[in-house]
Amino acid sequence: MSAPSTGSLTADDRGSAVVTGVAAVSVLVVLTLAVVQGLLVMHVRSIASSAAQDGALAASRRNSSIADGVAATNATLQLAAAGPLQSWSTSAARTGDRVQVTVSGQVVSVVGFGNVDVTVTRGMRIEEFRPQGTTP
Repeated sequence: MSAPSTGSLTADDRGSAVVTGVAAVSVLVVLTLAVVQGLLVMHVRSIASSAAQDGALAASRRNSSIADGVAATNATLQLAAAGPLQSWSTSAARTGDRVQVTVSGQVVSVVGFGNVDVTVTRGMRIEEFRPQGTTP
């Protein structure tokens, strides 16, 4: 009677499938975390853009100030992005007939290699009342 065949495995190949499986799962986990990180950055960027637009709208209203725009932006960020957006700063400026609000911050890292910086600027024309028949 002959010994049972073990296929093409030799004594040196035993356990190599486990090592290959562990390596493949590790790569899959890192790729999944990278995709999650990218989606988180896009989500936070969208929230920051919306908050900056809200701030620009608040600051562009008649009889409002830049401080109103910064306050509206910070309120939106506090409600919507306080977890994933860390250490943000908000600034606003009036230039001519426009107001611009800028949000800068860091998105928390899922992978653990450091935070991702995000900066968004949105602007709007300042509301102005002009009686009918007058020109700018």
